[in-house]
Amino acid sequence: MASGASKGTTWQPLVDLLIARRINQVLGPLIGPWDVPQLDEVTVDLVLGYTGDYSTMQQGFAKIESIKQKIRQSHPTYKKRAERIH
Repeated sequence: MASGASKGTTWQPLVDLLIARRINQVLGPLIGPWDVPQLDEVTVDLVLGYTGDYSTMQQGFAKIESIKQKIRQSHPTYKKRAERIH
């Protein structure tokens, strides 16, 4: 798993322990290190991303939403539709 590798940890039981600890920080005492190998990588990546760099993720989402809003506003029919709704 990338979490332990980025800190120089390559011993899998220790990597699993670190991952379980981070998952439990988010979800509460839910899993043990022995449960980590049964988790799919998408779930692990999601939780590790949430615990690791959530503010950066939020900034990225806000930037994307801002760009999408500019695209919407530049479309001629979107403005007319928005005016009709409000």
